[in-house]
Amino acid sequence: MTGGAGFIGSHLCRRLLENGNRVRCIDNLHRGAWENLGDCASQVELVTADLRNLDQTLEALKGADVVYHLASIVGGIGVYIKHASTVWLDNTLIDQNVFRAVIQNRISRLFYASSGHVYPEALQQTPSGPDLLEDMAYPAQPGLSYGWAKLMGEKSLGYLLDEHQWLHVALARIVGAYGPNQDIDLDTGAIIPVLCHRAARWPDLQPFRVWGTGQETRSYIFIDDVIDAFVRAVDALEHTRCLGPFNLGNHGRVTISRIVDTVVSVSGKPIDVFYDTAVATRIWGQAADTALARRLLSGWAPRVSLEDGISRVYEDVARRVAQREGHA
Repeated sequence: MTGGAGFIGSHLCRRLLENGNRVRCIDNLHRGAWENLGDCASQVELVTADLRNLDQTLEALKGADVVYHLASIVGGIGVYIKHASTVWLDNTLIDQNVFRAVIQNRISRLFYASSGHVYPEALQQTPSGPDLLEDMAYPAQPGLSYGWAKLMGEKSLGYLLDEHQWLHVALARIVGAYGPNQDIDLDTGAIIPVLCHRAARWPDLQPFRVWGTGQETRSYIFIDDVIDAFVRAVDALEHTRCLGPFNLGNHGRVTISRIVDTVVSVSGKPIDVFYDTAVATRIWGQAADTALARRLLSGWAPRVSLEDGISRVYEDVARRVAQREGHA
């Protein structure tokens, strides 16, 4: 798998090992770390490679039977806005190199981690906007370069499927994945781990800032449910050449204020919340219709509740914060 030392990759690695697979994890370690694999690290082949380099990519993927392609520049929305050109250039380059390596090494099965950010920004401008269906991606107008890059990845795979009849591809548009091992950096992390970080360090870290009004809506899915879908999708490629693109998320939506309230409740602390509206909200509502995923991945459905998931993330974040402070 590419991006094997990151948030999603580290969880996928564990599941694949549990299922009896031989696993090779490829990462440039820019954001990921082999330590994220825990006791799994000794059981997998670890390859440090820069997938922006085609020669390194060709060598890293050589001999694989299946590729889970997770590697990309990811982060909170601030990362995507501040570094839009880098996100676009690097992610499109990484995708094209991985796709070339898959073809040249004749790897018959590929899983591609796309994103809910492929959908037009205009459809996400109210908290109660429409649940996003897969065919709503066109006419295309993603609001972020990250979404454009993922959409171009999907199009590239469509052309490859037309040209190479032996290729099998699954494409999942991930919407709101969260869980342990996620980036907790206050500047680059996604909202749930960042809120847990702020809560774990309260009251030493103040204010407890939340960007926006709190009325924005999102949909979140716990990492265990994401990984279950990944594995089912690749298994389904035994019977079809192309699975998806399908939305991989949790049906329904929650307000950001509910996320905040849940984190505060889990922390058990009397936290004063400051909603900062100084920066204009880019996405007011994002939630996906997941009926297609439930149909394609027979028997799959998200099982972890938001409250249970956030509780598990807070426990992980608090432990990591305590370890950092212990080494300070």
